[in-house]
Amino acid sequence: MDYPGFGDANFYVKRINGRDSMVANDDPDVQKFSGYQQLDVLQKIRYVPGNGTEHLLNFQLSTSTDVPRYDRLQALSNGKPRFAEWYYGPQNRQFLSYELKKKTEKWWANDLRFTPAVQVIGESRHDRGFDKIERNNYHESLTINSANIDLYKQASGHEIRYGAELVQNTLSSEAHSDNLESGQQKSIASRYPDGTYTTAGLYFSHRWELLDSKLILSDGLRFSSVTIDAKFDPKFYESDMAHVRQHTQSQNLHLGAVGNLTGGLRLNVLLSTGFRNPNIDDLGKTFETNGGDLMVANADLRPEQVFYREIGMTQTIGTYGFLHINAYFSSLTDAIVPRPFPLNGKDSVDFMGSRYRTLANVNVGKAKVWGIAANGKFQVSHGLILKGNITYTQGRDLTNKAPLDHIPPLFGNASLLYEKDKFFAQADFLFNGMKKLVDYSPSGEDNQQYATPDGTPDWQTYNLHLGRQLTKLLRLQLGVENIADLNYRTFASGINAPGRNVVVSLHWGI
Repeated sequence: MDYPGFGDANFYVKRINGRDSMVANDDPDVQKFSGYQQLDVLQKIRYVPGNGTEHLLNFQLSTSTDVPRYDRLQALSNGKPRFAEWYYGPQNRQFLSYELKKKTEKWWANDLRFTPAVQVIGESRHDRGFDKIERNNYHESLTINSANIDLYKQASGHEIRYGAELVQNTLSSEAHSDNLESGQQKSIASRYPDGTYTTAGLYFSHRWELLDSKLILSDGLRFSSVTIDAKFDPKFYESDMAHVRQHTQSQNLHLGAVGNLTGGLRLNVLLSTGFRNPNIDDLGKTFETNGGDLMVANADLRPEQVFYREIGMTQTIGTYGFLHINAYFSSLTDAIVPRPFPLNGKDSVDFMGSRYRTLANVNVGKAKVWGIAANGKFQVSHGLILKGNITYTQGRDLTNKAPLDHIPPLFGNASLLYEKDKFFAQADFLFNGMKKLVDYSPSGEDNQQYATPDGTPDWQTYNLHLGRQLTKLLRLQLGVENIADLNYRTFASGINAPGRNVVVSLHWGI
């Protein structure tokens, strides 16, 4: 390996006789305090009384144990761990939705779908500095109520889809510290303001087949309205921001065309506009970043706008498979990125007993994202299929002449799949290219501290999965992943990916 020791877990923190101790890890390949357990329950009940009517009830439940934040537990400051504790509390999620589907022969629709839903999410974050006696606890509760109505009409080669959507997010955020010795509790600044984030939308899309489906035209329009109402507790900030209200509207459209040419060649082109309104997380969160800076709120954050262009080509190879290549280019205006952000004319503030340089999400003038993607599938012989994909992306903040954050390196995979009767086998090759430091965003969001002096190394893994249909409803699957036991990290991650591991699963259902 070019970077020996990269990502090794050389220590962990243990509290001994009421004191935090930095303990040497006997096996640096074992990432202590990185595991957790999770339970997910999914139940759907479908009822079809006839007459083109269908009812579907969907219930989901998810919960977990405490989830350690391994990367924070491995962070050092002046040769000592920065944190003795850092973990997410149990993440609880309940979701309930009802869906009505109905076929009709009205002039205004052939199909109607109505979906109301409610989702309740509870999560928390807990941290304690090394040799500190106070643990900070941040609790968030989020309720999401939504309703969608979607209608579909087909007539004379035209397909029309239209509908409406309403979503309201209600957030409650609270924080306090606990003294481990005295048990005393006191209020501290919460991660988020309390508030609501409400979106409403109307949409219309149209698809038109011409020349015996050799030419397909599509167009669409969406009107969106977003309202934010957030309340801050000003006593914790060196800022006069207390109550933020925002209301924005946007009209977006798309135009597309697909040409089915002779010889199995298919060409497509798409032009569309879009926008992303800052949510409460973008606008109002307060937290210490991985780079040691403090992310603060920015009440003046505006929506980012995008103009998207795409052109693609698909070549069908008889009955054996296809090859698809797609190129895309996005121009962003008022792109939302984290940047240094003075408060009251100061570039740093006192917060929770420490001095921090302040960052905030801001709008940069212009940015661009472009890339190319390809995927294909080919039947080598009866029961044997080769398929794969590859994606390359670049992003640039044109105003500040800097790379955008969260842009992944080159990545892709190739798979060889064999199926016969009730048996299948699949061999996978996954790869990522290198992400050089010169391509990292200066905001710190790409987590440069988790990379090597050159950046994130490239990596490749080999995986094998086998399966058999035991009965009509029961399927057994076995897998061996990362067969070569490669030590690697995905881009921007603070934890090493799993080494060689075995997966056994049973699937029951239709």
